[in-house]
Amino acid sequence: MINKKIPPFILKKLNIIQMLVFTALFSLVFINIYRPFSSPTWMAYSRTEFFLLSCVIVFSGITVLSISRALMYFVYQRLSLNYLQYYSWLVAEIMFISAAYTFIVRFALHVDKDFIVLFAATFFYTALVLLLPYCVSWLYFALHETEQELERLMSREDNFANMIPVEKDEMLHFRDEKGELRLSVAMSNLLFIKTSDNYVEIHYLYKNSPHRFLLRNSLKNMEEQYTSPMFFRCHRSYIVNFQKVKMLKNDKESMSLEMDIEGIPSIQVSKSYTNKVIKYFAGT
Repeated sequence: MINKKIPPFILKKLNIIQMLVFTALFSLVFINIYRPFSSPTWMAYSRTEFFLLSCVIVFSGITVLSISRALMYFVYQRLSLNYLQYYSWLVAEIMFISAAYTFIVRFALHVDKDFIVLFAATFFYTALVLLLPYCVSWLYFALHETEQELERLMSREDNFANMIPVEKDEMLHFRDEKGELRLSVAMSNLLFIKTSDNYVEIHYLYKNSPHRFLLRNSLKNMEEQYTSPMFFRCHRSYIVNFQKVKMLKNDKESMSLEMDIEGIPSIQVSKSYTNKVIKYFAGT
């Protein structure tokens, strides 16, 4: 367990900011309600003066935590952290802040107590002030992450349910981003679909000649809307009707598709789709 990697949501930028804000508010409330270290006996502070002093203390602590979390985020981007490393970092944070507060209470505020005893008390209260909001934040972020994952799974199921199975001679109806029908083409005449900025180019045969139709939509929507074992993506910019592919060229540096239709150039296959294309031609 301790060698297991911490979940990524812990060190998301937005989550770090939310955790720091929540910790600051919790600390401020805790100090003003509980008043640790017998602070009312230090000096004759009014409630307003004590609140302002607590704001300074909390702000200094949050500044240290912000620097610490920025360093942790920087490290996490290069070396993933496991639970043991993360918990060790938390303990180091608490000890550093406790030591700083102990010096302030002992020497700046002249609290006449043994340094070790004062440090132990400071460590206890600092851990209490920090770990409670840490735990609450962790639980909240974990719950929020679970809800988002469920939404993503449900969205995938909805997309799958809305996909239209395509048969060989079926008419494909292409709609724009507003849902208006713009073009219908038989599957047997469709060549490929290519992305073009905020549009897609639908390339098809009409009277044995290649034509192009520009449609305002995204290639991702096209991919999600239609499903067929012979009509799929082979590149980030292309969805191809593999019925029309007459040749596959697999060189050492690249793979391309040829349609043997005048005016239709070679279509590159990106590395991420290579295995899928090979499986299609291999019949597996």
